[in-house]
Amino acid sequence: MFKNCFFAVIALAFLTLAIACGSNPFQSSFEIAVVNDKPSTVAQFTACFGSDTIFSGACQPFGIPIDNTGKGKVRIETGGRSPVNIATPFQCGSGVLITLPAGFTPIILSRDPKRTMDCQFTQPIPAAAGWVSFSDSLDKVNLDENPQVYLPMEALTISSFDELNREAAARSFLSEHRSYERQVSVLYDWLLSTTPPDNTILQNLEAGQSLESQIVLIASGAQFFAASNSDNAVFVQRVYARLLDRSPAQWELDSAVQDLNGYWYLVEESCDEGCLWTMEGYYDCPEPRPDPPCGHWEYYQKTRDAYVWETASAHEFHQVVAGYSYGIQMRRVANASEIEDHAYYIGAYGLKESAVRLLKSLEFFNKSIQIY
Repeated sequence: MFKNCFFAVIALAFLTLAIACGSNPFQSSFEIAVVNDKPSTVAQFTACFGSDTIFSGACQPFGIPIDNTGKGKVRIETGGRSPVNIATPFQCGSGVLITLPAGFTPIILSRDPKRTMDCQFTQPIPAAAGWVSFSDSLDKVNLDENPQVYLPMEALTISSFDELNREAAARSFLSEHRSYERQVSVLYDWLLSTTPPDNTILQNLEAGQSLESQIVLIASGAQFFAASNSDNAVFVQRVYARLLDRSPAQWELDSAVQDLNGYWYLVEESCDEGCLWTMEGYYDCPEPRPDPPCGHWEYYQKTRDAYVWETASAHEFHQVVAGYSYGIQMRRVANASEIEDHAYYIGAYGLKESAVRLLKSLEFFNKSIQIY
């Protein structure tokens, strides 16, 4: 899901980023989630792949099983075909047909691979007075769940149109137990296409450890390496696919594998024999210099932990997260300027603060009543 998996956490949609992976979600899959539908039914829709024009390209029907809470989702592998158009109307499990809003299609896999449909089978719990459904939007967009009333104390005295109030709500929301649970789920789904084996990552997040550190912990760990056939070349390729949404160039692959495998290198030193110590404190040695040069050999090997930290700290990773975050939180494709600006913000303040930045924005607030 950087799939709905990276931004639920990342945007903490990636982080919460619902953002995507056993295959690379950024490149090959998209996800449709449904909320507020009739329990124990099947929602249906048609997707057309690899064309900007709806109904051109290969089209295929899909079903989404709705569970007893009225929610459901499906992840669809496209084989790299992008964009993806969803034919309108969308049929909810209740039988209701929904005409998709203009912003729903096309789905660009590398930027906004997730969509959420609100079938409104039951009336959502109303938001607190003056909040226009801001809290509902946080729940649906970041947790894929039916909305819950969320009313921080600040909302009692400060206008919901005040950015400080929106920030307080967003920051509190991202620190809730259920948000941390979602982040952990998304991380494992994105990086390993599996469910968390234990509560280690959840406990780390609730203890205040950064989201970046947990990405590194998983991607440099034994489970991720085993899924890479315990081979450094495959490991590097998987790190590039998950974190940078691309394959490494041959020189990048060769260099990284060499560092991970380890190698000896010569540390050159001044040759004492035949050299004089000058008043300036330098060796005055005859030319040509001896071959091989004087020195000693040292061994260098980069750990997987250091390699993943290096990748997760790169501006390119922050660019991927920025684009994915806009797709999840803002429900649109970010332009190049927005991606650069948000990527630099992520580099300066981290993934969690970058999620707060988008969730507290007036754009997110204004779209809170436009959940689809």
